[in-house]
Amino acid sequence: HRGTGITLSGPESCHGKNYSIRKYAFYDYFQLVNVIIPEGVTSIGDNAFYNCTELTNVSIPESITSIGDSAFRYSGLTSLTIPESVTSIGDSAFSYCSRLTDVTIPNSVTTIGDYTFYGCTSLTSITIPSSVTSIGDYTFYGCTSLTSVTIPSSVTSIDDNAFYGCTSLTSITLPEGITTIGDGAFSHCTGLTSITFPKSLISIGYSAFNGCRSLEEVVLHNVEELGFSAFAYCTSLRYVDLGNALERITHNMDYPPPFYRCTSLEIVLLPDTLKNLEPDTFNDCTNLKCLKIPRSIISIAGLAIRFVAPTSKFVIGLPIYLEDDSNLQLNANIISILLSQRATLNDDFAVYYLGTPEDWQADPLSEFDLPCPIYFYSETEPNGESEYTYWHYIENVPYVWGYVPESE
Repeated sequence: HRGTGITLSGPESCHGKNYSIRKYAFYDYFQLVNVIIPEGVTSIGDNAFYNCTELTNVSIPESITSIGDSAFRYSGLTSLTIPESVTSIGDSAFSYCSRLTDVTIPNSVTTIGDYTFYGCTSLTSITIPSSVTSIGDYTFYGCTSLTSVTIPSSVTSIDDNAFYGCTSLTSITLPEGITTIGDGAFSHCTGLTSITFPKSLISIGYSAFNGCRSLEEVVLHNVEELGFSAFAYCTSLRYVDLGNALERITHNMDYPPPFYRCTSLEIVLLPDTLKNLEPDTFNDCTNLKCLKIPRSIISIAGLAIRFVAPTSKFVIGLPIYLEDDSNLQLNANIISILLSQRATLNDDFAVYYLGTPEDWQADPLSEFDLPCPIYFYSETEPNGESEYTYWHYIENVPYVWGYVPESE
């Protein structure tokens, strides 16, 4: 009956017997419009309604427990209610259903396969049930109309490329319980302006937020692993707090660093657990104004910070060991190295030292002849005259006491 309008129906019951719709049963029946699956059918096989491009309606009974791989791939479905009896949805089950706008997934579903809603360009919102523990690879890849996602606390991982290219997604809250965000998980979500990271999050994969050009702020808590290019090309990103657990910012010469070309980045707070700054860590962060370098840092690569703003402020705590770098035509001067091959310093540049004048005298950095002013930290405004200049934080940016920053 290929090429004719068909309404598939069946008896009200299958008389206690279990039946299934076999694999490829209606493969490429491109004029199939409406399907009513009778009670008693327990599964929909792989590719059962593959490329049924005019299939807009399907009624799934309570007897169905599984929907197979690519079961409705390339179909014309516009909306779908999955019954409470279904426990698993196969890989690519609804991929490329370009007219699908609404899906109801019940709490009975424990497994959503990879690529399940890949390329569903009309899907606007999704609520993931609390029975699901992970969001598979490429699950919502390219769902360009998706504006709302509700993720339950049962989810512990968001796998590779799960929300890649969801360009209409503007904000998302990741619940406590999530420990891992996979490679490319939210890459090129160009409309994403804000994301709330949970304290349970430990790992952020390669390119996880690469190209999220509207994202403005990143506040991490207990992240221990940050992948290559994790926030590369986030050109609106202004503020980054890396939390209190990260020990190493991953470096690989074959991939851009985590904050590559974040050209609006102004403030970065490095965690007290970080030990090294690798080459190119903040490469092409041309607007960087404040980088808090904790006392835990023991090594700064010569090219860790390249092409930063000439008036950048670096809050420094020691001890620090400066790596040799044959590309540097400089003396062993921490400030010049942080400014990366700048032989002369801007008049506005200063060291905002995270300590007192007494701390400075005992600090190895005091042995260097620094060609710039040195300011010392004080939580309270100093009384009376002093030979020293003191500073404090205003909204995580260091300012000299008595200076009032201009409002934007």
